[in-house]
Amino acid sequence: MPTRRALIASSLTALALPGLSRRAFAVATPPPARAVPGLMPGDLRWPGARPEEVAFMRRVYEAHLARSGTRGAFSGDIPRHRLGIADGDVLMLAEAAAACAALLAAARDDLTAARKRKAVKGVQAPAALSAYRPASRQFTLWQRNFPSYFAETADARAALRGGPLGEEAVMHMTEFVRHHLAAPGYSLHNSGKAVDFQTTEQGMWLKADRTQREAWRASWFYGWLIASADRYGFHENEKIDEPWHWEWRGG
Repeated sequence: MPTRRALIASSLTALALPGLSRRAFAVATPPPARAVPGLMPGDLRWPGARPEEVAFMRRVYEAHLARSGTRGAFSGDIPRHRLGIADGDVLMLAEAAAACAALLAAARDDLTAARKRKAVKGVQAPAALSAYRPASRQFTLWQRNFPSYFAETADARAALRGGPLGEEAVMHMTEFVRHHLAAPGYSLHNSGKAVDFQTTEQGMWLKADRTQREAWRASWFYGWLIASADRYGFHENEKIDEPWHWEWRGG
């Protein structure tokens, strides 16, 4: 199976091929997010950027929304009464929160039993790190992260037909961004159905950190999730390389 790095590389290479049009990212009807106050392209800000760079950012945002709108449903900010406590102060959609709380309770019970059998050591009880993230917060993250993504893609964009701010650059940047951050309203964190877990093993705090992927997959809790999470409606998203990120698909 191709690695995630290889998939990203092949996608980015495809975007540089002659003849590829922006139509690949277009949809007939604008995605709902474009009509939501506070989430529109014109709401984006980039202090210190040139006007043409700001315009480029907004074109990338529009393309990202359009692509996302063909692949999933938009989720606006969820009212508090529809959310529940998954763990501590971490919120999820009410049904998902209940399932997550049950999952963590079971994992902690099994860990306690394993400790008594002396089957594990150096493992602390797992917990939820973060879950529900409003679409408005996703917008803030998208806006905040864009300048660094812009810098990371500078050389590749400069080599494209039309230059670093042209149409091919928009497509290239859209593909790059979507592999790092979901469009506002299209992350399962925005829908309240995704949770990022945390645990501590052998003194290492495992969290949502891409440098910890190998440590995560070697952890007791990850092994428990692989064996047991589906009983609570949670599944690992195999399209992303984030072993701490699990999604509720129970409804």
